[in-house]
Amino acid sequence: MSRRNTELLLLIASAFPVILLYAMYVLTAGAAISFETLAVPIGLFAAFAAAHIAVRILAPGADPAILPIVFALSGIGITFVTRLAPALAISQLIILFVSVALMVGTLALVKNLDVVMRYKYTFGIIGIILLMLPIFIGTTISGSKLWIRIAGFTIQPGEFAKVFIVLFLAGYLAENRELLSISNRKILGFKIPRLRLLLPLFAVWGVCLLVVVFERDLGSAVLFYTIFLLMLYVATGRFSYVVIGLALLAVGAVGAYKFLSHVQVRFQVWVDPFKDAQGQGYQIVQSLYSLADGGLAGVGIGNGMANNIPVVESDFIFSAIGEEMGLLGGGAVLILFMLFAVRGLTTAARAKSDLAAFSATGLTAAISFQAFLIVGGVTRLIPLTGVTLPFMSQGGSSLLASFIIVALLLRAGDEATGREAELTGTGTMAAITDDQVASAAAPTGTRFANAPSYSHGNRSAGSRMRRRLLDTPESGVLGRVALANRLTRAVLAFTALFAILIGNLTYVQVIKAKDYQDMPTNNHTIARSKYIQRGSIITSDGVTLAESLQQQDGTYARSYPNGNMAAHVVGYVSQQYGTAGIESVMNDTLTGSKDYSSWNNAIASLAGQTQPGNTAKLTIDSRIQTAAEQALKGFKGAVVVMDPRTGAVLACASSPTYDNTNIDALLQSGGGEDGSMYDRAMDALYT
Repeated sequence: MSRRNTELLLLIASAFPVILLYAMYVLTAGAAISFETLAVPIGLFAAFAAAHIAVRILAPGADPAILPIVFALSGIGITFVTRLAPALAISQLIILFVSVALMVGTLALVKNLDVVMRYKYTFGIIGIILLMLPIFIGTTISGSKLWIRIAGFTIQPGEFAKVFIVLFLAGYLAENRELLSISNRKILGFKIPRLRLLLPLFAVWGVCLLVVVFERDLGSAVLFYTIFLLMLYVATGRFSYVVIGLALLAVGAVGAYKFLSHVQVRFQVWVDPFKDAQGQGYQIVQSLYSLADGGLAGVGIGNGMANNIPVVESDFIFSAIGEEMGLLGGGAVLILFMLFAVRGLTTAARAKSDLAAFSATGLTAAISFQAFLIVGGVTRLIPLTGVTLPFMSQGGSSLLASFIIVALLLRAGDEATGREAELTGTGTMAAITDDQVASAAAPTGTRFANAPSYSHGNRSAGSRMRRRLLDTPESGVLGRVALANRLTRAVLAFTALFAILIGNLTYVQVIKAKDYQDMPTNNHTIARSKYIQRGSIITSDGVTLAESLQQQDGTYARSYPNGNMAAHVVGYVSQQYGTAGIESVMNDTLTGSKDYSSWNNAIASLAGQTQPGNTAKLTIDSRIQTAAEQALKGFKGAVVVMDPRTGAVLACASSPTYDNTNIDALLQSGGGEDGSMYDRAMDALYT
C-alpha cells in the first residue's frame, strides 16, 4: 500500500497548483473566489480521488506517479480550455469526467494483459480499420480528413486506432521477439534480418503513407511510425531495424514533399512562416508572437492574446499556456510530460513479461511522442503536424483515448510487480518446430542436405540448433537484462527530446522574444500598447510635450498639449508604424512594465497587472526651444543649443517640422514630400 499512499500524497500536492491556477482565472474574469466558482478544479480532484480508490482495489501495484501527473495536466488543460473557449468548456468537462470513469472501467474490465496475446490479430485489424475509416466516410476539417460524423457527433477514430495497434504490436513482438532478434547477414557492419521478418516494417510504412496521402494527416503517420520503430528496437535490440526504418521514413518524406502539395506547404511554412504571415503561416506566426509575449513569468492567465490563433483551444493550447504562464509554466508542463515518459518506461522496465513491457513502451510513446510532436510544431522546432496535446487540448476523442492508455499503463504496472509470477521468457523458441529452427537459422537460398531428417524423427541436430539460438543475448534471463538496458536508453532518449523542447522554448520566449515583439507586423505589440498608460514627456522647466489620455473604451491615446513643439525629438507612437524619437528610445521607461520593487508590486506583476509608465524629463528648455523653432520658420535647417558645461541639449529644432497628431496619415502618404520627417538636427551633416 506504500505505492498507493504515495499516489494519494502526490494527488493532494498536484491539487494546489491546479486550484490556484483556476482561481487566478476566476479573478481575472472578475468573479469572487468561492466554492461555487472553484467547483471545476474541486470536482476534478474528487473524480481523481475516486479513481485513486479504484486503483487501490483494482491495481494496487501500479505506478504511483502516473495518475497525479495526468491529474495535473488535465487540470491545467481544463482551465485553459475554459479560458480560451468558454462555449466548449462544459462539454469538455463532461468528457473529462467520462474519461476518468472510462479509465476506471477499463481497469475493471481488463484484469490482465493476457487478453492481448489471445486477440492480438483482432486488435490489429480493428486498429487498421479505424485508422483507414476516414478515407472512405471521413469529413474534411481544416484540410485534413480525420473525422467521421455519427449521430451529430464528430469522432476521430485515429485516436482509438493507436491503442489497438499498440496492443497488436505488443502481442506480435512478445510472441516473435527472439525470432526477430536473429540476424544472419551483415551489410556495412549492420546485422540484417531475413526479408520476411522485415515485412511488418514495410507494411506499417505503407499504411502510414496511405494516411498521409488520403487523410492528409502528417502527424498521425509520423506518430504511428515512430511508435512502431521504438517498439521494434526495444523488442529486438537490433539497431539495423532503426536504420532501415529511418531510411524508409526519409524516402517517404522526400516522396511526400515531391508529390503532395499539403506536405510542401507544411515544410515551407516551417522554414519561413513570416513569408506569408497573413496566410499559410498565420497560425505559427501568431503562436510565436504569443510565446514571445509570455517571457519568463507570463502575462497572467486571462491577459494573453492567444485568441488570435485559430483553433487555439485544440492544436495550439500550449502557445496560450506559454504566453500566460511564461517559460516557467510552459517548462513545468513539459517536465510533467517528461516524467510521464520516465514513469511509463520504468513500468516497462519493471515488467516480468515481454507482453507487459512492450505494451507499456508503446502506450507511453503514444502519449509522450505525441506531446513532443505538437509542442515542437507550435514552437517551430519541427514542422507543424496538427496532433493534439494529450490530456490538455479540447477534443473528446483524444481525451477518451488518452485515459484508456492510462488505464492500460496502470494495469501493466500492476502486473509488473510479479507478485505471483517468476521471471520467465516468452517460450517462443521452445514452442517452434525443428523445421522452423532450421529455416530461421539458414541463410537465404540454403538447402540442408539432411533437411528431411528434421521431419522424420532425427531431433538431435534440431535440438543443438535450438540451443544455439537460445544462447543469443535476447534469450532467457539475459534477454530480460538486455531489454531493461534498452528501456534505459529509451528513457534517456525521451528525456533528451523534452530537454530539447525546453531549450527551444527558452530560445523563443527569452532570447528571441525581443526580436519577435519588435517586428513591425506584430499585431500583439501594437494592440497591447493601446491599453498602456504611457508616461508623459516633459521639458526641464515642466512643460508637457506628450501625455496619454484615457478614452471611453478603456484605451489610451497620445496627446500633445503644446502642439508640435520639439516634434522630431518627441517622436511618435503609431499602432501601425511603431515608435520613433524619445517615444522609441525611452519606450521601456514610458510603457507600463512589471515592477518587482516591493511585495505588492511583485504580486500584481505576477498576476499580469502592469504598472503605469514613468515620466521622461528632457534637458530641453521650452523657452529656448520655442525661440529656435520661431527663428527657423520658413527655412530649411536646424538649431541646436547646448550647455557647454554639461553637454545638456537645451534646444533641438529642425525645419520643416511635421504634425505628430496624425502620424499614420502622414506615413501612409510617404512621410511628407517636403522632407518634414527628416530630422536635420540629428541626421544632417551641417558645419
